[in-house]
Amino acid sequence: MRILTICRDLGRGGTQRVAQTLSLEYHKAGHETGLLAIDAGGVREKALHEAGLPVFVGGENAALEAALGQADRFGPDVIHIHRPGMANAKEGAVMRRLKTANRRVVETSHFGRADHSLDGELIDAHLQISRWCLWRWRRWGGRALRNKPAAVAPNPVDVERFRRAPAEQIAAFRRDELGLPENAFLCGRIGQALPGKWSPALLESFGALLEECPEARLLVIGMPETARQELAAAPAKIRERFIEHPLVDSDERLSLLYSSFDVFLHAATIGETFGLVLAEAMLCGCPPLTMNTPPRDNSQSEIVQHGEAGLVALSAGDLPQALLEAYRDDALRTRLAARGRESIVERFESSRVAALILRALTHAVDSTDRADLARRFEGDPDLTTRIPNAEVRRTLRNGIGSPAALDLLKLRLVTQPTLYRLLRAVRG
Repeated sequence: MRILTICRDLGRGGTQRVAQTLSLEYHKAGHETGLLAIDAGGVREKALHEAGLPVFVGGENAALEAALGQADRFGPDVIHIHRPGMANAKEGAVMRRLKTANRRVVETSHFGRADHSLDGELIDAHLQISRWCLWRWRRWGGRALRNKPAAVAPNPVDVERFRRAPAEQIAAFRRDELGLPENAFLCGRIGQALPGKWSPALLESFGALLEECPEARLLVIGMPETARQELAAAPAKIRERFIEHPLVDSDERLSLLYSSFDVFLHAATIGETFGLVLAEAMLCGCPPLTMNTPPRDNSQSEIVQHGEAGLVALSAGDLPQALLEAYRDDALRTRLAARGRESIVERFESSRVAALILRALTHAVDSTDRADLARRFEGDPDLTTRIPNAEVRRTLRNGIGSPAALDLLKLRLVTQPTLYRLLRAVRG
């Protein structure tokens, strides 16, 4: 099978990492694989070239047309495009240029958005990166998407890039570089410096912890300006025990940081469609604590698995209690940490995810039309194509505390297909 992967560029972002990882896995599995970067190349080009994969780098006007010509001559049987999900004129033009009667298009929607535009009709099958995303996508789609070929295909995780550091290295790092007291309880938060990837619940939870553990510390990487304003207005005891760490490019350095945390404290107002930082922390033996965000993206609880490999607060107001429970129970933290790596390897290891996606791509190539493709998806026991409402209800109540009534009301409203289409039209 000849597979063309498409993404916007080959920079450092998570979507670009996924596109690179899957392309390399397709290649290892014996498939002819190429990659089209619509807008620009980037740091990930080198690894692809070294593996012998053709890379077609676009840009504007003539540069993009040249790259599209190269991609077309590559002659793919199937196109696998990574995109946010909502309509985009440039991505639509690329799909129109490359799609043929016998060349299928499969999308991985990394924001899980439903596309009701004419460009959306170019896509033969839809892969969602979590069970939550698939459930919500079908809700948003209404009748128009009810019977479209769609399945869960999570992000692949390169599990060898993140491992727990040796105990003596962790101790030296905490003592010499972070200057922590020996009995300090270290909470860590690593994420993008975006307002939506932060929540006031982080500082509120840390403040509650300090009441019981004055030697606690909170280390943060990726701090939006709104968070700086919150910190400046916070009590002195919080400011004095707050550590802002510079951005880190090295996976080895990130592994050491994750390994040094007693817990990974995750709170994002907009939630996660996947939550790669959670997976990385778990691979390093750091138990994650997160909170549900039902009206927004909410895949973080799916990654963490409450009580199995981490703890989930059912609302922002319940996060302080989750943190206190983790702090008070050494045995609980040890059990969660021990299960974390195994959980990520079992579900998201790169070759396993690639094998699942290759099944979907093979169905796409072998199908006669979309109705046949939908039947193939539904008939494949390895593909999850439907998420029951009952499963979502259990997810919203499996954790510490109770879901906020307003959040549940907002969820009911924002998953109405008519309202969703109206909001998308207003936002453009």
